[in-house]
Parts: sequence; C-alpha cells; structure tokens
Amino acid sequence: MAVTPLSLAQQRAVDALMAARRLERVPVDERRCAAFLEQAETALADLPNDRHAQNR
Repeated sequence: MAVTPLSLAQQRAVDALMAARRLERVPVDERRCAAFLEQAETALADLPNDRHAQNR
C-alpha cells in the first residue's frame, strides 16, 4: 500500500498539534499497523451485511 503524503495544510495542522503537545511522535509498529488495516478492511467489507458486532 502506498503512503499518500499530507498536503501542506494538513502538515501544518499536524505540526501545530505537535507544538501544542496534543500529538507526539511515536515509533512505527508494523505489526500493529497491519492488524489495524486488516480490521478496517473487514469492517468495510461487512458494512452491506452488518454481520460483525463491531459494525452494528
């Protein structure tokens, strides 16, 4: 999956949140990221069926 860079306005908003200490930089956790994306794909695929409790 390709990473889409932030627009200039989006990057400025993130920078402002970091400066205000509302966000902080954390190390990338590839395994956690993959699990999150898998869960998101399952949720999106299930929306028309609404079988999974997490989507109800």
